[in-house]
Amino acid sequence: MTFIGPSVFPSFSQEQHIVQEKKVWVKIVAFPTQCAIDIKHCLDAWDTWDVGVFVDVAHRGYPSDTDKQDLVAFFPAWPLVLHLVGDHGGDPYQVLFYVGLILTNLSFYGALVLLYLLVARRFGADIGKNTLFLLALSPYGLFFFVGYSEAFFLLLCVALFTFLERGHWWLAGACGFVAALTRSVGIVLVLPFLVVLLQDYVAQRRVNWRLAVGRLMPALLVPLGLLLYMSYLGMIKGNMLAFTVAEVSWGRSLNFPWAGFVDVLKSFVYWRQNFEENVMDFLFTLFPMITLVLWWKRLPLTYSIFTTAMIFFALLHPIQGINYPLSSSPRFMLVLFPLYILLAIWCKNERVRSVLFPLSCALFTINALLFICHGWVA
Repeated sequence: MTFIGPSVFPSFSQEQHIVQEKKVWVKIVAFPTQCAIDIKHCLDAWDTWDVGVFVDVAHRGYPSDTDKQDLVAFFPAWPLVLHLVGDHGGDPYQVLFYVGLILTNLSFYGALVLLYLLVARRFGADIGKNTLFLLALSPYGLFFFVGYSEAFFLLLCVALFTFLERGHWWLAGACGFVAALTRSVGIVLVLPFLVVLLQDYVAQRRVNWRLAVGRLMPALLVPLGLLLYMSYLGMIKGNMLAFTVAEVSWGRSLNFPWAGFVDVLKSFVYWRQNFEENVMDFLFTLFPMITLVLWWKRLPLTYSIFTTAMIFFALLHPIQGINYPLSSSPRFMLVLFPLYILLAIWCKNERVRSVLFPLSCALFTINALLFICHGWVA
């Protein structure tokens, strides 16, 4: 696909122009690049959209200028990993880009290994294999293979549940700590700890305070991760909530969880631009929700609450207006591995599997080709 994309299909980019005294973004179509001539062009095709932002933060950090708030929306754990591994000489941006490609694929491989062990132990080997296939080749699965933080965050989430189920609470807490430093939504990873504590109380009909406190302490590492980043922002920006201000600069702000759906439905009626993108965002945000509502009882309670909280958190910050209200929502849903377990259970039906597998692969291919040609995916 990397060869076919930039070699055959045109590359889309945007430039800012003045139209009727207003700045607007105009789509520019570039000529294809022949990968057969230089393999570097094939790899560089993946250097687009937020990949460059992570590389920039990894190399330069967050500017202390209070006027430049937008970069702090990208939490520090993933850029820090890139910096520690790859920022040691040569062309820093080129090196960090390649390091990001390598590390994100290693992270995803580790996540797949842990996820198989987690699922096979509870649901069986066949469900485990189907879960990995559906996750790796999901319609938006390309983000697991590029320099985004998706694969790293998924690895931390799966590792947390793996350690939690095996009783390694401090290791689970450490994963939650780093996850909260990777994305703001990582804070919801405190919920699996609380659910397990509640389940133990219901099963025993009494509180073992020594055991409860011993398990609650690792859970506190999760909010501690977020608090650490907030304290850092307070020192360099003078505002511990600077990342929320940065979200506004990217067009996002706190709203009701249904606001994004209302705006996207309005876009179908009043706005013709970005119609295809809005349809895809709408469908692949709604589908996970329907899947969870119908089959949540087939999952352990910790998985169901984790997935519900992640979806709810993602919907609280839609992009304002009717242009791209649910933009990136399908990508935010990508790390919800319990949903792929439900789909894998559904695929025990041969007819469902014969439809879902090819459809998922086809959409994955289309989105991957669109992404490496610098088209907008999610």
